[in-house]
Amino acid sequence: MKKYIATCLLLTLLTACGSPEKDATTGKTATENGSVANDASKGANQSGQTQQGANSPNKTVVPANVKQIKVEIKDESTKDAKLAAFMKELNTVVQTKKKDKLLAMIDPALKTAAGAEGGKASFQTEWSLDKQSEKSSIWFVLAELLPLGGKLEGAGQYVIPNLTYPDFPATTAFAEPSDPAYSYTAVTGDHVNLREKPDGKGKVITQLSREVVLAAAALDKPVLRLENHDYRWRPVMTLDGKKGYMIEKYLRSSNDYRMTIKQTSNGEWKIASLAKGE
Repeated sequence: MKKYIATCLLLTLLTACGSPEKDATTGKTATENGSVANDASKGANQSGQTQQGANSPNKTVVPANVKQIKVEIKDESTKDAKLAAFMKELNTVVQTKKKDKLLAMIDPALKTAAGAEGGKASFQTEWSLDKQSEKSSIWFVLAELLPLGGKLEGAGQYVIPNLTYPDFPATTAFAEPSDPAYSYTAVTGDHVNLREKPDGKGKVITQLSREVVLAAAALDKPVLRLENHDYRWRPVMTLDGKKGYMIEKYLRSSNDYRMTIKQTSNGEWKIASLAKGE
């Protein structure tokens, strides 16, 4: 029987803060999202909901004629004053690359992708913070992740990112892609260029804003340099059939980074986990 994938994908972390670059097509001050003075750092978060097939109880399959599913980014940190203050401080720490302050915000029992032991020592080793900390990739990962909002899950737990689908409830599912090379992915930026070729000067087919698309694995080459980072291109197909290429900066899927922040027994918020999804 044909498999199905839940509309509320378990999307994970990434989107960046940074100064605008020159658009490779127009020469105007803009990021690759094609929007002047409107950077797609208004990223998205993943809801953390598990995938369920259409055969699950109470599932309804999205009709085949649905050509667009919008993505909404929500930040619920403002619901808790201490959490809001923690997130504000964390953003400042990331911008200034203060290793000691970042480590102070981590739970001693933090879980990482490096192994079951976790903890601060494992975190430092995994991200090379015990060497030249200012060059660690952790700053880039967090700068892309934090703008993606977050969801309060029960008492004392906040999960980043948080992507929602306002037009489709969690009881909705849609068919698995016919091409196994593609998977459902969220465009997290506004007016993001879908180009005819994997090239910053390639013809713009259309611009997409916060919606679900089908995306294949990123190409190794070429890359597009934006905000001092080399981004790869991913083949992308819209739900209404348009095909092209988009830089990975504005795409989030279930295997991207995900962060959990928990409230300790004394009321403080601490980073409890940072790992890629499965």
